[in-house]
Amino acid sequence: LADRGDAWPVLALLRDAALALAQLPAEQIAPFRRKAIADGLRVLASQPERSADQWVPAAEALLALGDRTAVRAIFTRQDEAKAKPEGALVQRVQLLRVRAAQLATGEGTWDDAAHQGEARAVLDAMAELEQRNALPPDSQIVLLRMDIHGDLGQHDQVLALGQTLAAAMNLEEGLRKRLLLRLGRSYLAKGQPALARDALLGLTRGGTVEPEVLDGLESVGAMFVGQAQFTDAEAVFAQLVKLTPDSSPFLAARLLQHAQAWAQIDPKATALLEML
Repeated sequence: LADRGDAWPVLALLRDAALALAQLPAEQIAPFRRKAIADGLRVLASQPERSADQWVPAAEALLALGDRTAVRAIFTRQDEAKAKPEGALVQRVQLLRVRAAQLATGEGTWDDAAHQGEARAVLDAMAELEQRNALPPDSQIVLLRMDIHGDLGQHDQVLALGQTLAAAMNLEEGLRKRLLLRLGRSYLAKGQPALARDALLGLTRGGTVEPEVLDGLESVGAMFVGQAQFTDAEAVFAQLVKLTPDSSPFLAARLLQHAQAWAQIDPKATALLEML
């Protein structure tokens, strides 16, 4: 059918098969079957002659399978096509862009050349959905929006979204950590080390502290030094030394940073500095 140019029935069958597979536990899905269905959907839905009411449901089925790569390939081809979605399909496409972006893990940052175009399209989709009161009230979508703005250097937007999110929602621990880390980075980018310190120290209570949090606190201390706020710098570096594992290759350098900050506020620390 597809070879004769009558691809729509094939596309519909593949879409239904993908949706059925998406309901099964991963261990029950034969990899070759999943790949065959996903590849068929991607190829047919990417054809420029496909109408939006054909390729959008196909992309939604691929998203249900978690195949972000295939969804991006369809968007790449269809964004170049002359026929654009209309009516209710517009909102479905916007939400599809957002949901596909949520699957982007371990692919680098949004300011990478390979992702900048998608980042702008996702932000536009979020803004349009918001105008229609159709953006889901999902904390993970807010965090995705913050991540994109942050990676693109738009830190005012990050802080506005983060403060609203922190005030409005009770976040599970993993999302709370993601929020505070993103806020800490944006406060640093804005030259506000005290606020960055407060956000990052919220990630040091109990358990092992993530290396990126320790790196952030080191940047906070360095910024305090650069602003000649040596008392604050010494306090941050003292906390950083306590949090750094004895086995860490960074411990010696952090001890030195602490001693140097301490020497700026207490001449007695000079002797310690000379020992280091």
